Amino acid sequence: MWRLKHMGYWADTFESAGNGITGVQRRTDEALDALLRAARPGAKAAALHGHAIDIIKPYTLHPVLSGSVGNRIGLSLDEGGRLTQDRDDVLSLGDVYTLHVGAYDVAEGGAFASAMIAVTDKRYDLIHRSPM
Repeated sequence: MWRLKHMGYWADTFESAGNGITGVQRRTDEALDALLRAARPGAKAAALHGHAIDIIKPYTLHPVLSGSVGNRIGLSLDEGGRLTQDRDDVLSLGDVYTLHVGAYDVAEGGAFASAMIAVTDKRYDLIHRSPM
């Protein structure tokens, strides 16, 4: 994970480091792809969370993410809009979000993938996506 602050605005990303692509890494990247396909103005936090959780099965969401698959960022690392199963927040036009998925398995270990997007009237502009 890296975090960067430039001219008062934050950016962050998660990336996995390891030897080769495991099943948990593959599912993590597929879950991030699902989040990106579903991202658009008005997309609901709980629905986005559900997409990611469905894809990473049989693995569990990595505990370091505290039950979230993203949040709005800007002048602080977390400006609200957390993407959890119990939130009714929606992606809003003009906001910047970090989307992050992490999966964990006792035998295989953990993996992370993330993207930063700016929500636009044409869905979103991709600012950064972690490599597989």
